[in-house]
Amino acid sequence: MKVTITLHEPNTEIDVTDGIISAIACEISRIAGGNEVLNRLEAEMCLDRILAGRHSSGYAGREGGPQ
Repeated sequence: MKVTITLHEPNTEIDVTDGIISAIACEISRIAGGNEVLNRLEAEMCLDRILAGRHSSGYAGREGGPQ
């Protein structure tokens, strides 16, 4: 799984996957506590489910939108 965004100026693609996973893991830790490594694994699984839902709903994105 990889989540990228494309900036208009400069025309650059940035991989934001790690930042999104880190943010989800931080929220899991804040709300539920637990082990940092396990929270990160849970966050990766959550992002996988989010992205799978986007594809199963027929959402294909738009030019310059979510990848």
